[in-house]
Amino acid sequence: MDESCEPDNSFGRRDVLKASAAVWMAPTIISIAQGPPATGSTIRPYIVSSQNVQVLDPPPPSIVRNVMESDSVSFVFQETTCAPTTQDVVVNRATDGLFLGNTSENAIIPAGTPVASFIVVVDRATNGVTLGSVTFSDPIAGLIYLKPQFDATTPLFGLAGTTYPNHNGTYFEGNDGLTLAGETFAWDAFMGGQWADVARVLVEC
Repeated sequence: MDESCEPDNSFGRRDVLKASAAVWMAPTIISIAQGPPATGSTIRPYIVSSQNVQVLDPPPPSIVRNVMESDSVSFVFQETTCAPTTQDVVVNRATDGLFLGNTSENAIIPAGTPVASFIVVVDRATNGVTLGSVTFSDPIAGLIYLKPQFDATTPLFGLAGTTYPNHNGTYFEGNDGLTLAGETFAWDAFMGGQWADVARVLVEC
């Protein structure tokens, strides 16, 4: 991990190449990351502000549904610090806007792009709507919130000490409203108490 990584102005969401679902391939290079820096670190990128969010440090042992239940807050933690991607990474969203949780741009973040990875977990105990947002110090390169892309990128960004979901009903869906705006990711998630939503946020660095 390169903790001295400086911002790279050569890449932005507008430079992301559009890919079709037909070219999607599961990652073949496995790189398990180490833990995130301590709370209050000045290493970029980091969380600037949030709403209805609890920032976890250290990361939780599990983000499987019904483990981190809360009707009042969502949870966010950092998976990796700044490092170049070892291969092309397919993300579900890379351009700013409002969209539903069952849509995907299938955009590509090119191999070698420096990013850090964060996880958002929404896991209600009862039926209802959870609103939340998180703003980072640097622009968001892409969001991963659908099962195929989330599962495929866990070997690239996942923490060795955290158990990740491996079943349906744990990812954003069509009744969830999402927003990407520069450095901010916001969600309006509706779910029953037996479900959860998780997303991986790749932040430029």
